[in-house]
Amino acid sequence: MDKINIASALNEKYVPYTYTMLYSLLENHKEETRVRVFLLCNDLREDSKKKLEDLAKNYDSEIVFLTPDSSAFDSKMLEQGEWSIETLYRLQLFDLLPGNVDRILYLDGDMIINRDISQLYGMDFASSHLIVTHDMTMTPESGPVYGHLHSEHFNQMIRENRYFNAGMILMDARYLKEHYNLESYLRRAEELDYDIFAPDQDLLNDLHQDECKYIDALEYDLFACNAAGNGISYEKMKKDTVIVHYVGDKPWNAGDHLPYREEMLWWDYASRTIYAEEFLNQYLKDMISRSELYEAIQSVIDENAKIKRMIEDTLELTRKTLSMNSEKKSEDKKSEDKGSGEKESAGKISSSKDGGSSQREDIVPGFLPKGGIEEYLDQESHDDLDRDAVLELIREYLLEDMMHDYIERLREENADLKLAWQTVQKQFAEICEGMGVTE
Repeated sequence: MDKINIASALNEKYVPYTYTMLYSLLENHKEETRVRVFLLCNDLREDSKKKLEDLAKNYDSEIVFLTPDSSAFDSKMLEQGEWSIETLYRLQLFDLLPGNVDRILYLDGDMIINRDISQLYGMDFASSHLIVTHDMTMTPESGPVYGHLHSEHFNQMIRENRYFNAGMILMDARYLKEHYNLESYLRRAEELDYDIFAPDQDLLNDLHQDECKYIDALEYDLFACNAAGNGISYEKMKKDTVIVHYVGDKPWNAGDHLPYREEMLWWDYASRTIYAEEFLNQYLKDMISRSELYEAIQSVIDENAKIKRMIEDTLELTRKTLSMNSEKKSEDKKSEDKGSGEKESAGKISSSKDGGSSQREDIVPGFLPKGGIEEYLDQESHDDLDRDAVLELIREYLLEDMMHDYIERLREENADLKLAWQTVQKQFAEICEGMGVTE
């Protein structure tokens, strides 16, 4: 093969992330074959285009900008979900590609190409015309992730394990250009009465379901958020996985989701790009200013405090009930034994309460950067930015599982408290029943 052809779709907002994906691809490309990247876009600024072109030139590769016709898409195709028009651009790819492209690898911009893709690119299509991976969130085991949002037609495909993720597709471009074009997909969307939730992905699955060759998603389209659940550690992922896909929550966003260790792989590459300072500064600002994560943690703390109060109230009511019936010596003795055990339990609960904190700034000691970071970020210039130091902060945040460990302890305490409350309630009910006391 004389060239490796890559395609991706983006808008101006996604330039830094697509740049990072392409940097990871080109940095890991070891073969002498040149890489040619076709970017489907409409609104890129000239300076953004130049940055992408300069990146490619650094690796003796090239960028080709393709301009889709946004007006060609029916607005009904985007009605069921929060999708941008760019997600539909790949449906117009075969109309825009030059005739000398025989195969092309489509990649989403929220990926990291962690190994050389030459082997993937050279795979034999055999009798198929697309090489894909199963969508890791929509399998017979997981069930249809979109549920009622997907029609029964697509849910059935998922149950039969015939639904692929459109973020990584190796395409037999010569064959597909001869048999499909944008009109093919528009016509099929109309036939389905636009009952498509993931518009481009649904249509690609529908039209090409019998033309696919499936390869291992854990190697070629690993959803980073599902890695741990599939027994893949961060270290193993970094060493062996070819393509890592950051579906859902994005690693460059801080404070709006619980981070996970696999996000660090994205940072390993992003920190070496021309956007590193922009990424790092925004991440630190988000860590400090965004409230969603704090609110989620605080809700667990508040619930724990509420359960503790309920336990203490029930124990106090138990003690009052026993005191009111002190004349019944035999029953008093039995009740005192139970009360002794309950007081011991209450002491443990009180100890647990003392060890917790309802102060928001103490939620995770050492989690947020201290020492005037807010003032530093407000400076007009960041020429003195110590990227290694900031990256190490993020690495510590992600890899040492500080947040995970803390929240897990809160959840464990929550479960223990609920169990303790149930036990105290049961004991109180037994005491009342034994003494003939009714509420």
